[in-house]
Amino acid sequence: MRLEDALPFARDIKVSFGPEFLGRRPIDVYNQQYIKPATLFDGGIRYEREVCGHMISANLTMQNTFNTAYWAYYRSGDGLLLGNPRTVALTVKATF
Repeated sequence: MRLEDALPFARDIKVSFGPEFLGRRPIDVYNQQYIKPATLFDGGIRYEREVCGHMISANLTMQNTFNTAYWAYYRSGDGLLLGNPRTVALTVKATF
């Protein structure tokens, strides 16, 4: 789930925030051992504006905002995969 809303004083700017819950997952064929559940939080800011008749948008996003350490999943033969740390990305898009 992710919530998004425009700022009341700057309608071109939208902020978003939302949790992602990773529940308890089995790591053996007998379902006796489990990966602990984890809750991650993501957030972002988006700026959209029309420039010379073309829509321009810039997105700044942050995944795993609180840098939670977690196991992403288990795959037989490969073992446990460590989840991604805090990740920040900036993207700019123009529509022609």
